[in-house]
Parts: sequence; structure tokens; C-alpha cells
Amino acid sequence: MKREIINKLSDALNEIRNTKNISTFIIIKRDDSELWDIVIGGPNLDNQENLVQVATILRKILSPNELRDFSRIVLLNSSDAFISNLKTAFSVEHGDMELQNSQINNIFIKQAYLLYSK
Repeated sequence: MKREIINKLSDALNEIRNTKNISTFIIIKRDDSELWDIVIGGPNLDNQENLVQVATILRKILSPNELRDFSRIVLLNSSDAFISNLKTAFSVEHGDMELQNSQINNIFIKQAYLLYSK
């Protein structure tokens, strides 16, 4: 993933954090796809209203061409096993951490950028 897009996603993360209590923000390229997933975890986050708000922020920050690199936005509650295990294994508040060829909760990750986990 291009550094420019990661920087834009960091801007999106900051804007989302202004309105939502999130614990995790990671972009993942699964082993079975060439597109990226945006996964965001937080308390009571997994509902339609939050999904619309996050999508609106992403559409504002990323160009239509950049958005084509993403297949979906996944909002998970903090209690979800994937989010819990990610937070236990990694802590990132500023910057990003790249993961490659990993497995978390039976999800095979080809490549990922963890932008926030606390």
C-alpha cells in the first residue's frame, strides 16, 4: 500500500476518533483477496449509523480511485475475539505497524497496517 494512502487513512482515523470511541484501526489484505479491508473496533460500534458515518469520512478523505483498493469496512465491538486478540498482541497509538503473513483468529493476513490499537 502506498504511504500516501496510509497517511490519508491516519487522517481518517483521527477524524473518526473525534466522534467515536475506537480501540482498533487496521487495514488488512487477506490471503484470499487482492483488496483491502478496513477493520475498526470499539464499544458499541457495529451498527448501521456508525458504518454510514465512517464511510462518509473515508469518502471525504480518499479519492474514488483510492477507494477502489478497499473491499469493505468492518466495524466490530471491542469484545470481539479478533479485536481483543489484536489489542493484546499489539499496541500502537501513533504511527503504524506493518504485519505480514500472520494469522489472527483463523484469519490469514497477507499484509496489514495497524494504525491504532489501545
